[in-house]
Amino acid sequence: MKVRYDDHEYELKYSFRALMIFENITNKSFNPTTLSDIIIFFYSVLLSSAKPAVIEFDRFVELLDREPELLQQFSEWIASVFTQQRTLTPEASEVKMDEEKAEEESKKK
Repeated sequence: MKVRYDDHEYELKYSFRALMIFENITNKSFNPTTLSDIIIFFYSVLLSSAKPAVIEFDRFVELLDREPELLQQFSEWIASVFTQQRTLTPEASEVKMDEEKAEEESKKK
């Protein structure tokens, strides 16, 4: 996902740096559940992706006020990132293989 801010375009990247920034800002473990958490996580991802630019939080919130669709786009983008990561984990692969095996056996019956 790309975000345009102050005549710059930033390619957002989900990273450990973004998670650490979120935890440093909020002083709690990563588990965004509120609107504030999601906005702070979006800001954290932007900060971790925007090198070397420094973006003030108040100006970031003003950007969201002007372009509220950005938050929806971010939510959809991060959901797809999380989904993609789940499909790459060994546990997900094993579950998929077990499901495929069960389906094949049910077809044989």
